Amino acid sequence: MRLSRAGACLAVAGVYVILRITIPMLRVAHLNGILMVVMSIALMMLVQLALAVSIAGLGMKPKTSAFWALGSALVFVGFLLLFSSTAPAVPKAVARGLVAIQQLSLMSLAAFLGCTVSHIVREPNLLLPVAMVAALVDYWNVRLGPLGHLIENKPSVVSAVAVHMPSPVPGIPAMMVGMGDFVFLAMYFAILFRFGMNVRGTFWLGYVVLTASMLFVLKAGVLPALIPMGLAVIVANARHFKLSREEKVAVLYAAALVLVLFAASGIFLSRR
Repeated sequence: MRLSRAGACLAVAGVYVILRITIPMLRVAHLNGILMVVMSIALMMLVQLALAVSIAGLGMKPKTSAFWALGSALVFVGFLLLFSSTAPAVPKAVARGLVAIQQLSLMSLAAFLGCTVSHIVREPNLLLPVAMVAALVDYWNVRLGPLGHLIENKPSVVSAVAVHMPSPVPGIPAMMVGMGDFVFLAMYFAILFRFGMNVRGTFWLGYVVLTASMLFVLKAGVLPALIPMGLAVIVANARHFKLSREEKVAVLYAAALVLVLFAASGIFLSRR
């Protein structure tokens, strides 16, 4: 079983590399290429989500996933340095291959980190407050917090640690998905696998809402990805959350406290 999951993971990784190399080579005319952009976003999101889920499905122990996260980090840094030093001299096809492997290693790093962190959650009920708080914190971070300031003032820093979804149409920039989004994505699915929750339903609901979110980003700008992601996790697994009356009250109090802190920090930062 573990070998079949590892084979599926390698197969998805290979498909990702092929797509990452070939999509920028299409170069579809802008007037006729909007449909191609939508299709490429939908296809890349499907493969990227499948990669995170396949890594989460390996069921690694914390030390093993941390080891693979370290290995992925070394590959990412190595290919990043290699590409930055050889970019002007290598052919475009080779450059695309280097970028594809570098992006794959970044996603793998994030996914293995998420699998490592997932072991903090000891019971299914904890997934509900984790998804709620992560969504709210991500909204604050993107809209008003440090990440929002980096996106506005130093986009190159954000771009360096983000996964880029290539566009087949010249003039339409590549979509970006933050490394942290893949960390939480893999963390959620590792928890779902471990407790026998609704993995398939979460996958397809998450795919729909994340793809729609990317199309919204294409039209309107940055969107915190942990909001649709957390919504998919909560909705698809609602029947698995067995909260007592005291736990329901505690979750409501925690949500209210986070909302108050979120509003207060937002007002403070907007005035600054």
